[in-house]
Amino acid sequence: MIPTSASETDDRLAAYLGHGALAALSTLMQFANGEDAGLGFLAARERWQSVFLWMGKGTEAIKTLTREDLLDAAGWRRAELHGTRRVAENAQRR
Repeated sequence: MIPTSASETDDRLAAYLGHGALAALSTLMQFANGEDAGLGFLAARERWQSVFLWMGKGTEAIKTLTREDLLDAAGWRRAELHGTRRVAENAQRR
């Protein structure tokens, strides 16, 4: 869904930041033991950057779709459902 208020936008930003931080910490923890800690830091930083790259691409796509008014409310619901399914599928693969 597209944010409808400043508060909702702030909540989504916090969620994005939290997702990026958790992804980076997860990667870092995989290397926490032993001599690979430095490699873990580099991998975590790369993961953090990757999360924000994709979030930025998604944000730009949503802005474009909204600006061009390509979807009505039903279209947005279908898109959101599709996105939710994709996230669930990706989570199952891990």
